[in-house]
Amino acid sequence: MVTVFTLTPAGAAQALKDHGLDALGLTALRLGPRWGGANPAFDAAALTLAFAGAPKAPWRGILEYLDSLAAFRAADGAPLSGAGAALRLHPQAAARLETLAAGRYAAPGQPQVRAVPHTLIVRGLTDNVSPHSYDPGDDLPAGAAGAALSFHDARGLIVDPVAVAAMLDDLQTAFPALDISAGAVSPAAAGGVRSIAGLAGGVLAQVVTLHGRAFSAVGGGPGVERQASGGGSSTALGAAGLVAMSAGQQLAGMGAGAAARLRLGWAGGGTMSAGPLTVPNLPAGVTLARQFVRAFAVDLDWHLRGNRTASAVNGIPADDQKIPADLQPQVRDGVTVDYLADGPDMLAAASQTAGRMMGAGAGALMFAVSPTFEPGVGTAAAPGAGAHWPAFPGPNTNAGFGAGMAPPAGVTAAWSGTNDVVVAIPADFAPSGATVRVFAQRFQLIQAIGEELSFLRADGGAAIAAAGSPVQVLVRNPFGLKPGDPLPSPGTLVYDLVIAPRTGRRRMWAAQRAVIAAGPAAAPADPFAAGDPLAAWPDNIKSICPVPLFGLPRTVTPPGGSPATAADLARALMSETQPRQGPRMPTMARFDAIVVTGVPSANVSAGLDWDAVLSGGRWARESRSADHANANPGNPAGPDTHAPGVRVTGALAYDLAQHALRRVQPIFPLPGDSTPGWIAMSGGNNFNPPAAAPAATPGSSSGVALETVCAVCETPELSLLPDDNPLGSSSPITFQNLLNQLAAALGLGSAPSITISNEDRLINAVRREFFVSKHGNRDSLWALTRAIGEADELIYIETAGFARTARPSGPPAAYEIDLAQKIADRMAVNPNLKVIVCLPRETDFAPAYAPFVRRAIAQRKDAVDILQSAGAARVAVFHPRGFPGRWAQLRTTTVIVDDVWCLSGATHFRRRGMTFDGSMAVASFDRDIAGGYSRKVSAFRRQLMAAKLQVSPTDAAGLPASEWLRLQSPAAAFDLISDLLMQGGLSRLAPLWLGPTDASVIPQSEDVADPNGATGASGLLTLAGLLSESST
Repeated sequence: MVTVFTLTPAGAAQALKDHGLDALGLTALRLGPRWGGANPAFDAAALTLAFAGAPKAPWRGILEYLDSLAAFRAADGAPLSGAGAALRLHPQAAARLETLAAGRYAAPGQPQVRAVPHTLIVRGLTDNVSPHSYDPGDDLPAGAAGAALSFHDARGLIVDPVAVAAMLDDLQTAFPALDISAGAVSPAAAGGVRSIAGLAGGVLAQVVTLHGRAFSAVGGGPGVERQASGGGSSTALGAAGLVAMSAGQQLAGMGAGAAARLRLGWAGGGTMSAGPLTVPNLPAGVTLARQFVRAFAVDLDWHLRGNRTASAVNGIPADDQKIPADLQPQVRDGVTVDYLADGPDMLAAASQTAGRMMGAGAGALMFAVSPTFEPGVGTAAAPGAGAHWPAFPGPNTNAGFGAGMAPPAGVTAAWSGTNDVVVAIPADFAPSGATVRVFAQRFQLIQAIGEELSFLRADGGAAIAAAGSPVQVLVRNPFGLKPGDPLPSPGTLVYDLVIAPRTGRRRMWAAQRAVIAAGPAAAPADPFAAGDPLAAWPDNIKSICPVPLFGLPRTVTPPGGSPATAADLARALMSETQPRQGPRMPTMARFDAIVVTGVPSANVSAGLDWDAVLSGGRWARESRSADHANANPGNPAGPDTHAPGVRVTGALAYDLAQHALRRVQPIFPLPGDSTPGWIAMSGGNNFNPPAAAPAATPGSSSGVALETVCAVCETPELSLLPDDNPLGSSSPITFQNLLNQLAAALGLGSAPSITISNEDRLINAVRREFFVSKHGNRDSLWALTRAIGEADELIYIETAGFARTARPSGPPAAYEIDLAQKIADRMAVNPNLKVIVCLPRETDFAPAYAPFVRRAIAQRKDAVDILQSAGAARVAVFHPRGFPGRWAQLRTTTVIVDDVWCLSGATHFRRRGMTFDGSMAVASFDRDIAGGYSRKVSAFRRQLMAAKLQVSPTDAAGLPASEWLRLQSPAAAFDLISDLLMQGGLSRLAPLWLGPTDASVIPQSEDVADPNGATGASGLLTLAGLLSESST
């Protein structure tokens, strides 16, 4: 008979009474006062111990034999090679050790900076046995004798073993219950922790990069040194970034640009800053014979912008040197970057940004760009819980379903006079305030038996129920009719009804039927249209870019014939009507959405106080999308879309404003155009770079705005100028000469009269316009190349399109960098590096462009194959699902590396994304460090993944959900995705889809579907692109 033990509060209390801490089993922190029969040899350079005899377990834990120790780092931060064994603390025991260390070694309210061990590694110890537990003092296997032993923290970084002995000795003295021997074994005897703690004294510091490698100056940039108090005599860091610290000594930046570029902070926690680091004193009454502290150092320029020099540095290739150094994007420090994990938060943050214009006063500026601007988007007042169901849209009735629920009865349907159908549901069938979603089932023709379904859940319609009133739902074009198609007669609507109440679980009634009456039924009032903050903004400060290839019908008719020049081609698809549509190549999109405002404020001493939101999501109802498993409650019907973004302040928002201004205005007013042009519009002092007021509190983030755009497209006529014209020369140029050059290039004859007061700033702005028009811009490519080239733990990618970013036909040009291959190369040299790629199953091309869709599916498989060739078990690729039976779409590209670097925006991970389509992205990190990672970046990755996996932070009982906990660390997050994929996705995700199996569609050519924009447009792209633009 099987005995089932039920843990009760009384039983737990009795167990603790009878067995003390041992009642907690492996989760208890139990320590041993002796690690061996004699003192070990200590290697101060490698930070290892070696015992002549078999060492003893220092704590209670699980010993596991590993074929690879790559998850753990050597003293220099490189992955350990070979096999070995790991004696790990149980996660709860490790958490208890961290808590004890924080309480004993840190002042109240201050971070604990002394490294805490989680794992003991026995290098080279192998066996073919299952993991098993050890108690403190148990002899480890005989093979551990003479082996190198090292301790490692939660991130796998090495910890000085002598400092570990000193810490564990102190904790057992301060908390005797931790000592498993209960004082029977002396820690001072040979092999005891106190004796081992005497092998070395003082404070040992290690300086590493945010990725965990030993820090050294990069490409002539700033370095780190040990200084005497007040910056006196200095000492360089030793091997592996190690340096001994004495009382009053400090770690400080050195070299040119250190104050602007170098930031230092403790890996244990706190905010990195430019100032020197001094090891915090231990609290009164606490002493440690040996201390080990780890500091992070980061060169902001290198970390965020990448290698913008003319030579390869540390294996990172140089940029193409097409944009002069003084015109390249600048890193902005001391700003605030808030990461917005979904569309509702993104829209709500944009609403806050737009709302700053209310009462802003003279000189305030505002701009908005998006692929499209839909009316009546409707936003919440602020990001967070208030922007999501059940709080939004208000009021929250807190109403749920009653006991029992009969199938729906009395539902009617009628044509609305168009292709749409009005569905009426009897009053009070749905709880008051509930979201009612009607998914029309739609038949689709499939060419072959495979994974594609014959019936789909179309977007349907949605409404909010009100007590005592029937619910009317406008279901958009449920049969997918084209203009001019006859209405089905008789028509029967087959639909799935989903009701999500404000409280409790949603309910669904599938495959319901309603005969469609002739009507016409009046369309119901739109319940989602209120609160659009951009409705009152004038069109002359907006810009759009509708491209049929991406599902946005054009409003500009392409001209007939062949354009004479690439500049003519780019102008052919533009319109200076309002909102402006800037020049572009055929099929080229401008994906970024930006809402930015600058207002006078006491926070700045010059310029304006800027605030901006950037996203790959559109200013459209589809961005009001979240909680797809529950049918996107509280939001309009539409595709299940993920549209995260970032909100930035200060000079970083100002950089986005400069980009947005160039989108909404031409450089000069063109003939017949009433707009002032961006030179005149930005000439005032209110468009000078912002300077923070002395009393303003700086933000803890650092970031850089990264632009990508095809050559020729910004101001096309400038691309026709020779390289040695005055705009491209290093010789000084006057403002009037600049205006003359522009007027001649634009064919305007004499230059217009423009009187401004900031000529030097505008001269550089126009110089930059020349170089970008001539060569294009690829800022994100260089930033990603650096981040990938130094990745050590996890590269997380979610993107609308995934493909190789270069396909050189001969010797590659400097910009022909295939980031997929760079990831594979990094995986090859770092066996611990893992990669997660989240992609929409259906691609972001409009379904009508089937040849493009087929090519995109083939290209993403090629890129994934490259990754998997470096280690298939370390690559997880998945498609997120929306509501059951539907696939989710992604609008924003986000790449997060090691939870210490983030790129987010509209720059998609493919060749056209890195060289052709117009976009902005922000590379950033927050200098607030927690647990060895950037606090905000780590939280953003966790929130993004939770949204795709439909994971809630808490379970039904209000406790932390197990999968939410697994998403906390990069390694555990990868394991969660892998586990779900091995289980078929559990209706939340799916493995990489290889596409339709039929051959009824011929894929578009590589160069047309995924063009290279670094040199403009090829003849093939011009012809095929214009045909595509003309076909819709």
